Amino acid sequence: MTQATWEKSPELAEQLLSRKKAQRWIYMAIGLTLIGVVAFLVVNGAILGSSYYKTVDEVVSDPELVGKQIRVSGAVWQNENGVNEVQFDSETNTLTFWIVHIPNDNEGLREGGGLGKVLANAVQNESLTRLKVVYKDGEVPELMYGSEPTQAIVQGRMGEDGVFYATSLQTKCPTKYADENPDRVLEQTS
Repeated sequence: MTQATWEKSPELAEQLLSRKKAQRWIYMAIGLTLIGVVAFLVVNGAILGSSYYKTVDEVVSDPELVGKQIRVSGAVWQNENGVNEVQFDSETNTLTFWIVHIPNDNEGLREGGGLGKVLANAVQNESLTRLKVVYKDGEVPELMYGSEPTQAIVQGRMGEDGVFYATSLQTKCPTKYADENPDRVLEQTS
């Protein structure tokens, strides 16, 4: 009986080696691409996450923001009777109101005594920067018509006329749920 043996020819050995090298390059390229994507997401998240929204001061003082899609937060301005000053035109389905500068960092909120106190102090403070907001064809949250100091977070574009044209509107009222869950309100405001 004869025994079969298999010998690698130099050409076959070279082909196998070249395939392994090609596979290594492919895996290395995939790995580097994944590392690049993760690095991009981390950096982008850090930049965007550091400021979920702009303050009224930032928007009013930066002409480069005109026409750009941004998110702004502020306290809804109240009239002398302590009621949110909003005007709704039912014919054009347009809500017009003013927001007042409040800090958007935890340290600023802590120094001000929490979000509730910051809002209460801001809503009638004539010395704070104000921004006119026009919100059209959207659902208006009930808090906009109340007397509780309300934080409005609007998304849209700053117009060249100094008016912010909002495409979305969200409201927050830290005192609304204080009696039901005081710990949660403290967590959010401190």
